Amino acid sequence: MIKRIPDGLMGWPVMGPYSPALEVSPGHFVFSGIITDLDAKKQPIVTDRNEQIILVLLKCLKALDACGLGVRDLIRFHARFAGSMEGYAYLGQLMKKHCGSDLPFPARDAYAVAELPGGKYVHIEIIMEAIRQEE
Repeated sequence: MIKRIPDGLMGWPVMGPYSPALEVSPGHFVFSGIITDLDAKKQPIVTDRNEQIILVLLKCLKALDACGLGVRDLIRFHARFAGSMEGYAYLGQLMKKHCGSDLPFPARDAYAVAELPGGKYVHIEIIMEAIRQEE
């Protein structure tokens, strides 16, 4: 087993003493939970639920790209929604848009939790594995 931060994520902002992602074996990445951008007071820059979902998903895609991965490499993700599952269907629509119809969708699970730190609405944890494809 290896345990290293991917070069593309060095300097990636994190809350607390955590790594943004680790490569745990060749081509197998485990990512920390990804949240919306925060202001200097650690409050969400955007408070609208759907806007937070979009921003979090875009950050997930950016993290994948920083590791040389794409949505085709995504095997599973977990989503946590504060208060209710209101954003679950919307997240599904966005995933369909970004994954396309020619790919198997990643496995996912979702939970409603009482609250998330700092007033955030959605927290997505992604686990990815690179799939080396022949051209």
